[in-house]
Parts: sequence; structure tokens; C-alpha cells
Amino acid sequence: IVCSTLGPLAESTRRKIREKRLAFTAVDSECRGLDTIMLDRKIGMVQASRMLLLLGCKRVVALNGAPFGAPDDKLRGILAGFASLGARLTGEDVIAIQTPGSPGYQEGYAAVAALLRTRYVDGLLCCSDAIAIGAMRALREANVRVPDDVKVVGFNDVPVAEYQPVSLSTVRHPVAEVAVAAIEKTRTRLQDYEAPETETTFATTLILRESAPVADHALRRKIFDSGGAP
Repeated sequence: IVCSTLGPLAESTRRKIREKRLAFTAVDSECRGLDTIMLDRKIGMVQASRMLLLLGCKRVVALNGAPFGAPDDKLRGILAGFASLGARLTGEDVIAIQTPGSPGYQEGYAAVAALLRTRYVDGLLCCSDAIAIGAMRALREANVRVPDDVKVVGFNDVPVAEYQPVSLSTVRHPVAEVAVAAIEKTRTRLQDYEAPETETTFATTLILRESAPVADHALRRKIFDSGGAP
């Protein structure tokens, strides 16, 4: 079971896997011709962006791992969520944060501290919980209240997100379900190596907490109704 992100596997590599009759399951990597499990990051970010807009946010900024000109699945979800409500995000509203080998706390803190010196913002969509936690510290030090002045959403739902001074609304990966599915795919392959290859996709979903609270049940329905967003 391979959980690190892989690029397209060469045909020679796939051939060796088949020749050696390896039970190979790729998680979150498109490996054509092999058993795979994919994560749909887009739908959770559609929900998160719709939430901020429906809560009345007018100046939303995305702290994302990919730039506006080369969007990843998370940013595509944000753009789709905006479009579903007739709104638009521009390149000026996306701050690309690259964090190779870093948890992102410092980057989130620095990005928002700099942002507050140059513009008004009332909503933050963060590509990781670590970036969101760093961002909330910068807001707190600037006497900006979460969620009264700025609403914040993270991504990943790491355990510490729920136990911040203001618990973090975030987009959750179905980690346990993915793990079970990966084991089951591998067991099936071990039992019947000639069975057809399968691909399963798991959706991410928004988790509502204090950093962007939604008390109204009717509003929750609107948030989780994608509005036809692709």
C-alpha cells in the first residue's frame, strides 16, 4: 500500500508489478492499471467557500499551496464554490504558500501578519490546519477576533484543530475509511490476482466549529447543497 503521492508510473514499472504479481494499492495517486484510492479535495472546499459567502464574508482570501494561475484541486473547489453563488475570486485574493517539509504554522502566521498590514479581510480559506492555526495566532495578536471579525477554515482536520482556543472549522479527510478500503483492496488482490483493477474515490467534507460557526439549520442546508457546482 503506497500512500505517498506518485507521478504517472512508467509502463515498464507497471509491467514489473504485474510480472511479480505484487498486490499494489496506490492511495491518492493516479496509477493507471493498478488498484487506486483517490481523495476528492474539491467538494470539501466547495462547501467551505460557500459557507463563508453565505455567512456574509465579502473579502475572502485563500492561503493555498498552489498559485491562482496553476490551481490544484483545493483551489478549483474554492473557485467552484464561489461560482455556485455567483461570486468571483481573483488572483489578488489567492496567496500561494509553499511549505515543503514544514508544518506551516510559521508560514500561516507570517502571511496573515503581512496581509493585515495591507488590506481588509473577513474570511480565510487555508490549505492546511497548520497554516490556519498560524493565521489565527496572527489575528489574535492584531486584536482581530475570530470569528466575529474574521472567519477561518482549515484543511485536514488534525486532532489539535478541535482543541484550539477557538476550535477550527476545517475540511476533513476520511482517513479511517481510506485505510480500511486500502487494506480491503490489497486483500482482494492477494486472494485473486486476476480480478479487475478498481478505483475508489472518497470525498472530503466540511466540519463546522467555532472559527466559522453556523447556527441556522436552513443555512447549513444551503452550504452543503453544492448549487450545481462541478
